[in-house]
Amino acid sequence: MIQNRAQHFCHRDSPMPRVQHARRLTARSHDLRENVPCARIALFLRVFLRFPASRARTAPPFFMPRTPVCTSRAFFVTKMNVSSTLPSSIRAIVTGHSRGLGAALAELLLERQIDVLGVGRSAHPTLAARTAALSPRQAAARFAEAAVDLADPASVERWLAGGALSAFAQGADCVLLFNNAGTVDPIAPLGVQDAGAIARAITLNVAAPLLLANALASDDSSGNAASRRILHVSSGAARNAYAGWSVYCATKAALDHHARAVALDAPRGVRICSVAPGVVDTDMQATIRSTSTDNFPLRERFEQLKENGQLATPEHAARLLIDYALSDAFGSTPIADVRELV
Repeated sequence: MIQNRAQHFCHRDSPMPRVQHARRLTARSHDLRENVPCARIALFLRVFLRFPASRARTAPPFFMPRTPVCTSRAFFVTKMNVSSTLPSSIRAIVTGHSRGLGAALAELLLERQIDVLGVGRSAHPTLAARTAALSPRQAAARFAEAAVDLADPASVERWLAGGALSAFAQGADCVLLFNNAGTVDPIAPLGVQDAGAIARAITLNVAAPLLLANALASDDSSGNAASRRILHVSSGAARNAYAGWSVYCATKAALDHHARAVALDAPRGVRICSVAPGVVDTDMQATIRSTSTDNFPLRERFEQLKENGQLATPEHAARLLIDYALSDAFGSTPIADVRELV
């Protein structure tokens, strides 16, 4: 029963009997999106569910905030106190999962009983330790890591050719891809940028996300009905130019435009959005603050953000990204900013 409900939420367009749909509206009336008077709600409930008028009046009036629709089985497992060892029907791939925003994404996804595959150069020792207490079979089903240098296109191609992504996605109803790994280097004006740093940034920030997105979209190990959601972690720098960040601005803008073009392609079962997470307190921010003003004239602005406590925590940003990736609204627009979603 839990599996059936989880599968329904992963497929927005899957059919649902009218009475079951009405009951869902009753149980989760905060999903109502329009300003509907109480009288119309009451009439709806009495006609479709044959509820007594006294019960129908308990439906909250007007509209309430929207909640995620592609909810993981963990929502039902938690509410129904069912064993947490059940495999989840939603799985997530997170790049750059060993620290910062990527680590927060991986940890929060696991808390929601969503299987996670971390991809990056470094392992996440904390998550590995958490799964060490489980049996090898259980640990593999919950959290896995792949050592891949995402700044090396040959390394990414070899890993994809090995079939690890397909093996992880096999049997899932919903697969999420968080293209999080990235670098702000080189921070310097044109003419003094390191050529090797430019090449690594383009590969890590652009080539790797596009390769992974293409591989996920072409993978049919979960069947044609599986939902695949691709979230590029973008930046305000994709939409605003900053002195010293010409490479970073260009690579993040590339992700935005990739999402726009893919949205026009409208591949079956695929939703995509390039999402700016806000200014997050990560190692990238430390790198920015340690850069000379000759290379980055706006350094003082970012120092003030840190001093004034205006940086978002990785956990807060990760929670917003996950909520949006699992929501019914995800993919309705190819670019977004979490600061405009709250």
